[in-house]
Amino acid sequence: MEEKKKRKFTRRSFLKGASIAGAGIAAAGPLSKLLNIGPDSAMADTEFGGGYAGKILHVDLGGGHLGNVGGGILTQTEPTYKYADRFLGARGIHEWMIFNNVPIDADPLGEESLICLGAGPLIGTLYPSAARLEITSVNVLTGGTDHSNGGSDVCCEMKYAGYDNIIISGKAGSQSYLYIEDDRVELRDASHLWGKNLLEATNVMREELGDKWIRAVGIGVAGENLSKIASVQGAPGWRAHAGNGHGAIWGSKNLKLVAVRGHGAVKVADPEKFKETVDALWAKAPLSPRSRLEGWAGGATVRKPTEILTRLRNCQQLGSMYDYSIEERDSINQIAFDAHGYTGKRFACRHCGARQMDWTYYKITDGPHAGVKTAGYMSCYQVSWFGLLDPVLNPADLQYWIWLGDSLGVDDGKLGATISWAHECYQRGLLTTEDTGGIELVWPRDKGDNETLFQVAEDIAHRRGKLGELLADGAFEAAKKIAGRLSDEGKPPEYYVVGTKKGVVNKDHARGGHRWYAKGGAKWLFACAVSSRGGMHNDGSAGTGPAASTMTPEEYANMKNLGVYPETGRWVSHGEWEKEVYDALGMCWNVKDFSHDEIATALNYATGSSFTGNSLLYQMGRKLYNIAKAINTLRTGWTREYDQPMERVTEPLPPPNDPFCIDVDKWNEQLDKYYDFHGWDRETGWQKRKTLNDLDLGQVALALWREDKLK
Repeated sequence: MEEKKKRKFTRRSFLKGASIAGAGIAAAGPLSKLLNIGPDSAMADTEFGGGYAGKILHVDLGGGHLGNVGGGILTQTEPTYKYADRFLGARGIHEWMIFNNVPIDADPLGEESLICLGAGPLIGTLYPSAARLEITSVNVLTGGTDHSNGGSDVCCEMKYAGYDNIIISGKAGSQSYLYIEDDRVELRDASHLWGKNLLEATNVMREELGDKWIRAVGIGVAGENLSKIASVQGAPGWRAHAGNGHGAIWGSKNLKLVAVRGHGAVKVADPEKFKETVDALWAKAPLSPRSRLEGWAGGATVRKPTEILTRLRNCQQLGSMYDYSIEERDSINQIAFDAHGYTGKRFACRHCGARQMDWTYYKITDGPHAGVKTAGYMSCYQVSWFGLLDPVLNPADLQYWIWLGDSLGVDDGKLGATISWAHECYQRGLLTTEDTGGIELVWPRDKGDNETLFQVAEDIAHRRGKLGELLADGAFEAAKKIAGRLSDEGKPPEYYVVGTKKGVVNKDHARGGHRWYAKGGAKWLFACAVSSRGGMHNDGSAGTGPAASTMTPEEYANMKNLGVYPETGRWVSHGEWEKEVYDALGMCWNVKDFSHDEIATALNYATGSSFTGNSLLYQMGRKLYNIAKAINTLRTGWTREYDQPMERVTEPLPPPNDPFCIDVDKWNEQLDKYYDFHGWDRETGWQKRKTLNDLDLGQVALALWREDKLK
């Protein structure tokens, strides 16, 4: 009898089709006690004093988490306070929903997969920069967790309509869009919207419903065609929710867009104290003319794309002989746009308090793409194609590239990285015109035009032709399709994919390849590699880092120096907790003027909670990141191996290139420290029972134990 009990409690697999946590685990009190896993705190049973709209809206399009058997949508609401006390809001609640409701073997593009839209407790208030919509889902490229946080009016309309979160599952029976107006929730026909970009579809939808103030997020043709690098686009201003295939999930559910209109308001717990607090924050980060919502026409200079110094050609070139000249870089800055007459109205996200942000509407006035209108600012992502693809530099083609990614609904960073991978594969004999359908993938500067890049981008989004079908799911998936081939230097196709987690193209490598990572940003590459969604530096570089008082002066100096290895583990882990909090609250991570105590004070006056800066970051932020970590471990089994740098940047480039590369030993020293700061096991990278107990995550610990993934 004793032997049977031992076998029963040392190894027990999940029930097939059950959720990661599920009722069985939640109720396993005796088992938790036996394993020394603490019980989770009870869900709150009282509402907050303000901040939250009060409801979570669940929508089952058919075959989803509410048990809808078809014949229309099934909706259900539940009070937000059940979750907000433990998981704060937006991304935090989403990750708990995915942990509990999505089976660990569920297909990201299947009916059980969730689309989670969230508006944190500061959304809809006067807090500076609180206008960020959080979209969370299962990661289409890795199978783990994925999230994206972007400026949006949709999150504000959600709060005004009475919802903090919208959780969508199942699959609509036909091409549809979801319309939410206060208590009214409808699934409407979208067959006439299919094939349109988001701005076109939104304008048609508004005209149909007779309300120009409806806000929407949705997909372009890339999402409709289930491209795994498809994004979800926002309007106005083409705010992209990129990442790892969000748009493909929407397309798999026959969901073109989600449109929201609300007529309510957001109250706060202590209006007088809250206003006093946010007034002080606005004074600390004053609203500059460049970030006014209404904007203006003119020619203010934004930052030049100086991050893109080198014509990398997929990270195979490095050195001053490959650098763009000052004249070349000046041909694509804001002054050049003004000189060509492209520049229109300036704008920013609602309540933007980031003085450095400068979004602009543009209109191309000359050349083959004259008349195209776009919007954006000179981000490293949007100009990444210069370093990746070595195009012919001109302002019209830069703006057209930006427009193309937004219009097609595809992640422009991953799009550029995927096309550059294909170019190098063609250069090295891994791809031929037989694979590309006759398209010659010659570097544009060698050939003299950029039109082939634009053609390939459209083919990818439409899954059109041999090359479009090959590249539609990103470079890692394309490499699998031609596995077994060897390049002119004896390397397999996957060697040339500049990415992380063995599945995600690292969009940030365009900042300068080996030069940036070895001399100016080792910490950024580290953040990309360990990121819970893969390939995104801002998961670990969102905040300001720990206070100087928590370490020695030398440690603090090293932490602030992006080009050195020491204190990388401290800086990245801390940044991951900060980003969780920002995403849960609805804050923009670009605004770093406020201390944790200031953020906690504003939150307390908004909601009636009692956070300190330390409890918000070190307890709540760590807790939420550990839920995301557990989803990845359970769904993918990632270990320390998946937190390593890509092979290519660990090797010096041959002469005449500069010989910079990542020092693997120093990397792993910091990886040990990174795991230590998180309280994870150094050998495997997995979570420890004590860490999860301390964070009130007993259900998470038990779920990991059942899969033999708890240390």
